[in-house]
Formats: sequence, C-alpha cells, structure tokens
Amino acid sequence: MYKVVVLLAVVAVAHYFRGKFLYAWQPRVNDEAFNGELYQVGECYVAKRTTDTKPKQTIVCIHGFLEDMRYFTEVYEDPSIELILINSCGYHSPFSLNNLMKPEWSQTVPYPEGSIEYDANVLVQAVENLASTKKIRLHGHSRGGAVVLEAVKQRPDLLGKLEVILEAPIIPEGEPYPGLAFVFNKVGLYLLPLSFTLFKKVPFDLYSFAYKPLTPRKRTLLAGLLHNPKSFTSILENADNMEAWWETTNISIYDNVAKGTILIGAKDMVLDRKSMIASAQASHSKIDMVLTEGTTHFVSLEQPHYARDLAAKAVATNRRKKSAQSES
Repeated sequence: MYKVVVLLAVVAVAHYFRGKFLYAWQPRVNDEAFNGELYQVGECYVAKRTTDTKPKQTIVCIHGFLEDMRYFTEVYEDPSIELILINSCGYHSPFSLNNLMKPEWSQTVPYPEGSIEYDANVLVQAVENLASTKKIRLHGHSRGGAVVLEAVKQRPDLLGKLEVILEAPIIPEGEPYPGLAFVFNKVGLYLLPLSFTLFKKVPFDLYSFAYKPLTPRKRTLLAGLLHNPKSFTSILENADNMEAWWETTNISIYDNVAKGTILIGAKDMVLDRKSMIASAQASHSKIDMVLTEGTTHFVSLEQPHYARDLAAKAVATNRRKKSAQSES
C-alpha cells in the first residue's frame, strides 16, 4: 500500500509540473544580425534579405521541426539570390524584432496553429507578396519539405510551376527514425515538457557527438534547437500534426509539383531513410532523387554544395532559355 501511495504521489507531482511547464513562455535566446526586412504574418515571422544588386532568382525557404530560419542563411550566401525565409508558427524569431513590420498584405491563416498547413499558407503569402523575380524556387528541410508540398497543393495556380527542393524531408509514406519514434511516442510526448526542460540545461558539448560531423554553423544552430519554440504547446502541436499529415497524405501530392529534387542524407537518424527513398522513387519522373554523401539529416549544413549547385543550375538553365529565344 505504501508503494502505491508513493507512486501516486510521484505521478501527481509529475502531472502538476508537466502542466506548469507546458504553457510556460520560453524566453527568446537565439539572436543574430540580419540585413533585411522582418514581417509578422499570423503567428509566423517572414524575413527577406536585402540585396545590393538586381537578384537573378528568388529562393523561399522553410526550416524543419525545432529549427529556425537561420538554417538557410549561410547555405544561400550568394548576393544574387533574393532570399525569403519562413519561421514556423509559434517559434521565436532568431533576428531582431526592433523593426518588425505587420504588412498590409498579410491575411488571416485559415488553418490550426502549429500545423504544416498553417506554415504552408504563410509561405504562399510570402511568395505572392515578396518574390520579385520570375525564377522562384522553394526549399524545405525536414518538416519544411511537407510544408512546401502542402503550399503547392494549396495554391497550384501560383506555385504549381515552381521548382522545389525537399531536403531530408517529411514526405508521403515516410516514417520517423525508429529511435526518435520511441522518444515521441504517447508517453514521451506527455513527459516532453518535463524532459525537455531538464535537457535544455545540459551543455550542448556533452551530447554534440550525436550530431557529428559538426561544422561551426551546424554547432551554433543545433545548440539552440530547444530554445526556438515559444512554448512546449507548439512542439506538441507540431508532433501531433506531423503524424496526422503522414497518415492522411499519399504520393498523389507529388502530382502538384512540376519539377523538383529530393535530397536524402547518407545517414539519417531523424527520419527513416528507407521510407524516404521509397517515397521519392514513387514520385513522378520530373522529381529527381539525390543520395548525398558525407551527410546526415542536416544535408545543407554539412554539404551546402548540393543546394548551391541546384541554384546555380537553375540560373544557368534560365540563361540558356533566354539565349535561345534571342537567337530565334
């Protein structure tokens, strides 16, 4: 009887603190300089980098689960790129809020907060109102891959002809890595506000070995992962919606994409590599699959040349088309 009472007391205390941490506001920690404009669209932030010259193409990017939009800033350093970044709903901006703007073009998002659909709608609004070139490409990493696919599905008239890059993505019929699926089971999700609160106090250097190979940029971004969501409710909303999206989305969503590339890490311990490959192989012939080398789940942080080469190829293709038209 004594053991039962102790167990119930432990459960009651855990439940109390779980509820306390669940809705607690998480302070903004990550802060970097950014040369550009920052907008608030619904509960998302959208950043557009300032360019000194006329851009040759526009790349619109959306990061993955627990990440933020800094994921792409060094990948696309080329000043000829008009870079537009989407930060997920319910996540802190990694850039200063001093000059935050609420644009007139912003529309109410008709989807639940924390969902893939919500971020996709913001991406649509960003393309429609901020992109100034005719050469537009969409790049989504991890959960962001699903956001890109969902955005094209929402507005095929606007985005259906654009090229996409899906990097180590959440895609139809994919699955999480088995070890991660165990962490994010029902019990793990229930205890997440407690476990993550404790884990945030652990110095990154004590577990950084799990993320090798580490580059300076990768170290900076991954060390701040758990500080990006404004509250644990955002994390749980993301997790529940990702599972629902996998269950309700099939490979027919690829039909909305005119052209694209799926980049798959050599060793992914976040998403299941085999199911990603199977899904990519089931897509139509205009979507290429690239099995990258020397990479994990964070392809562009480790080997940025894959994304950069695709950007350069897009500009070169556009030049050839213009040359052919002028000759004719």
